[in-house]
Amino acid sequence: MSSNSTDSLISKLLNNAAFYKEQANQENEYWGKKFSNKKQIKIRQKDNLAGKELRVARDKMHFAGAIRRNDSAPERGLSLACGSGRAERNALASGICTSFHGVDVAEGAVEEARKIAHKEKLDITYTVDDLNSIELEPNSYDVVITQNCLHHVLQLEHLAEQIHGTLRPGGVLWIQDYVGETQLQYSDKRLEIANTVLQLLPEKLRTNRATSNIQKSIKRPEIDNISPFEAIRSAEIMPVFLKRFDILEKRETGGIMRLLLPLGAKTDYLENDDTRAIYELLHYLDRMLLTEGVLEPMGIQCLLRPK
Repeated sequence: MSSNSTDSLISKLLNNAAFYKEQANQENEYWGKKFSNKKQIKIRQKDNLAGKELRVARDKMHFAGAIRRNDSAPERGLSLACGSGRAERNALASGICTSFHGVDVAEGAVEEARKIAHKEKLDITYTVDDLNSIELEPNSYDVVITQNCLHHVLQLEHLAEQIHGTLRPGGVLWIQDYVGETQLQYSDKRLEIANTVLQLLPEKLRTNRATSNIQKSIKRPEIDNISPFEAIRSAEIMPVFLKRFDILEKRETGGIMRLLLPLGAKTDYLENDDTRAIYELLHYLDRMLLTEGVLEPMGIQCLLRPK
């Protein structure tokens, strides 16, 4: 998909209310199907366990640690696109804030989060709302958490302004998200490097365990094959927020690694010492591509404070 096509889609979503509603409904339907696929759920669970053993998160920055390192002692927190509530429950368990409010567009997820909070007697409240049009109460929170949701947001400027206004003096914003190419339209350089490395990997390490398909090449996805709001303005996330916030601490990730791990592949890397060694080589190559400035990051974790 060309840059002009992407710009045209964004413009249409911004200016055509009926089209926006239609695409939003398709988005909900897409993720509903994706996360109800029992086979994929089991494979993802195994992948997550394998990822812990491979230490795939070794380069990531942890939210609670970042809060403490920057002398922030928040009391009231807001979790945006909270899903079933894991982020705010983990924050409370880590001693970050004494109360939280969670927001998500999915009524089912909010209801599940509300039930868990009630069962565990946690000071968390919830509402259903769309981050593209949400109106946040001014001067109300000490910390705002956004995890893996901003790349689905169309109205980034509106949301950034709302978060800026809702933070109390000294408040902080946590962003953990995909900030790579918009609509997953990867750069020529990223594709060239990723495909060169892909051809060196044995077939068992590039097989999608849900489909049994062997990954033969990495391409830019056709827009019709991804959810309507997937990475809709992902490359603009940081530029938009940095107009209103300063970075206190950040960690960047993802040169090509996420393109080289089809569903289920992490488990295959645990097979023996050789496959584990291959994973380590890929990990360090990925870090080098970022630290040497060869590629732009695809992921970021950062703690920010309003300007």
